[in-house]
Amino acid sequence: AFRKCRGRGIGSALVKECVRFLGKLGYEIIALVPAEPSLFGYYERLGFRTVGTVSEQTLRKGAPLPIRRLSAVEYAAQRRKYLPENGVIQEGPCLALFGGYASFYATANTVAAVTDSTVWELLGDVSEAPGLLAALGIEEAEVRTPGGGRPFAMAVGTDAPIYLGLAFD
Repeated sequence: AFRKCRGRGIGSALVKECVRFLGKLGYEIIALVPAEPSLFGYYERLGFRTVGTVSEQTLRKGAPLPIRRLSAVEYAAQRRKYLPENGVIQEGPCLALFGGYASFYATANTVAAVTDSTVWELLGDVSEAPGLLAALGIEEAEVRTPGGGRPFAMAVGTDAPIYLGLAFD
């Protein structure tokens, strides 16, 4: 049934209405993360611009480090310490939603949002990632950190670079 509706402008109309509605509520910048690379062109046609990148690398476990599990509220507080200057604060309902899928951890100099084999966000000292993996019993994981690598976040209302890290894409 979904395929029958493609190409009729329904999705574009919904996105445009969401942007308009959020603008009326006072939001000046609306950001999103396309679920797949092919969607960057789609959102670009709707006025969004790529404003954020992430680096992703596969890392193996190292010597275990002491870690502690964090609640969403604790993660939010710790995350603010490590966010890059252009980082988007994602707290409250956003972190609660994310916390339904991932667990939050801290080492001495990092915070991370982790599922079984993916570190969706690692902020702080990347060299501590192998020790975090070992402490969690993970042999190897994809680790996402701010900047560098691949296009990630898109926005309307700004062309300035931002870091929008927490997303299941």
